[in-house]
Amino acid sequence: MPHALPPVVPGEAVSASVLKDTATIKPLAAFTRLAPVVSLYEPPNTGIPIPASHPTTILFCSWMNALPKHIDYYMRMYMHLFPQTRIILVTITTYE
Repeated sequence: MPHALPPVVPGEAVSASVLKDTATIKPLAAFTRLAPVVSLYEPPNTGIPIPASHPTTILFCSWMNALPKHIDYYMRMYMHLFPQTRIILVTITTYE
């Protein structure tokens, strides 16, 4: 089950405490794995339209051999900044 972050006012800075508060959640737990290297985050449906200044989808390609906890830090930041935006995550490893 996806874990949602608290909503944010557009343009508001993301505080470190918001990111730390969700650090106990398993990294990338809000994502559904679609393929070995592709995962999808679908935000909860709030019925509120996506603001015109927000993207509808973010494609995030991780850096080579990034650990899930490090990718998760940036995913939580995007989920906080754009709470109604879908995120497609592509992980890149030398093992694939």
